[in-house]
Formats: sequence, C-alpha cells, structure tokens
Amino acid sequence: MLTTRSSDTEAQIRTNEERLGAAVESAEPELRAAMAKVSQLLTGLATGVAAHSRADASIGLLKDVSRDAPRLSADTRKLELDHRQLPLLTSELRQRANRLEADIEDLITRLREHEQLAQRVVYEAYVTDLGGEG
Repeated sequence: MLTTRSSDTEAQIRTNEERLGAAVESAEPELRAAMAKVSQLLTGLATGVAAHSRADASIGLLKDVSRDAPRLSADTRKLELDHRQLPLLTSELRQRANRLEADIEDLITRLREHEQLAQRVVYEAYVTDLGGEG
C-alpha cells in the first residue's frame, strides 16, 4: 500500500499511458487498412502470376521457340523455371503477409492489455490506496 503521494509522478504516468493509447488508436486503423490492401494486392498478383504460368505452359510456346531458335534455349529454360518458381514465391509472400497481419493483431492486443493494466495500477496506487485525486 502506498503511504505517500506524488501528484507529479501520477501525472507523468497518466500522460505517458495516454500517449501510448493515442499512438495505438492512431496506428490501428491505418495498419488494418494497409494490411487489407496488401492482402488484396497480393491475391490479385498471385492470380495473375498463376494464370500466366499455366497459360504459357499449356500453349507450349517456349518449347517451340527453343526448338525453332536454339540460340534462345537458355532464355526459354529460365522462363520455364520462372513459371514454376514465381507462383511459389508469390504464395510464400502471401503467407508472410498473413503472418505479419497476425503479428500486428497480437501487438495491438498486447498494447491494449498493457494500457489497461497500467490504468488499473495507477488507479489502485493513487486513487484507492491514497484516497483520491490530487
């Protein structure tokens, strides 16, 4: 139980916690909107990359080019490799973005819990133990 009171300390603690609360309130909607936009863009990109890779593979154009212009064989092999790898890379990036989104949610939750705990501690220490404001 606190037996002495420092209104300066109490005010500093409250101000510090209010700053944190304001930072979370400001950042949260922006972070959510940014992550939703990233998810939307990556989904569109993944769809386009997969469609491109499937279409080129089904047409067989690269095999024809390689057969008809052997000097381009190294380039067509690189393109064929890209058609296998780029959809995988896009999918991995989407998964990392999903993990980042979950990490952001966890951080926001943790910050809010911290803020609530700090408010409770200040209330208990300076209002309950010492008998009220100032």
